[in-house]
Amino acid sequence: LVGEVVGRLKVGITDSFFELGGTSIDAIRLSALVRSKLGLQLPVKAIFEHKTVQGFSSSMRADSTIMIPVREKSDVLSFSEERMFFLSKYDEQVSSAYHIPLTLALYDGISTELIDQSMNWVINRHDILKTVYGLNRKVLHGSVLQATSMSSVMEFVNARFNLEEELPLRFGYFDTNGMKYLLIVFHHIVMDGWSLGVFLKELNIG
Repeated sequence: LVGEVVGRLKVGITDSFFELGGTSIDAIRLSALVRSKLGLQLPVKAIFEHKTVQGFSSSMRADSTIMIPVREKSDVLSFSEERMFFLSKYDEQVSSAYHIPLTLALYDGISTELIDQSMNWVINRHDILKTVYGLNRKVLHGSVLQATSMSSVMEFVNARFNLEEELPLRFGYFDTNGMKYLLIVFHHIVMDGWSLGVFLKELNIG
């Protein structure tokens, strides 16, 4: 599979993926190929850390894909969703209390283009993450979420979600003390502690 990704017929088990011509985009392709063809998980982070086929083998694990559940099968909002929706829309002070921020430090070598692709891959696997809310739920199929620029981290975290028109999460990047970070903000209407674990596992960069 490494040879297929980097365009080489022969690849030794100790050859470096990146010295063979692999890029950060190739790394996400390799991770996806391992999952689809072998039924195993090879996190993108492991590709950067171990670099060789020999190293990849020790990092692979069984793929136990779990879907983030849609909380109700009906399109009608549940009582808790309705409450969060109306408080988020009409009570500015309460609105940000439903925001769930997540910050991830980005290790050297990973590109924001790779992260953008990973984010949208995960979002488009789970209907709940591409749902807008009004009197009813509506799934926005084929949604593409772009990174949002931020002038202030706190403003980014606290900015109100327009749940009727926008996806219930946003992400962006910021730098501090020479380090680059990914900041994701979810609305609690679609995210809880268990679902966050599933999201991070699929994002494969944490």
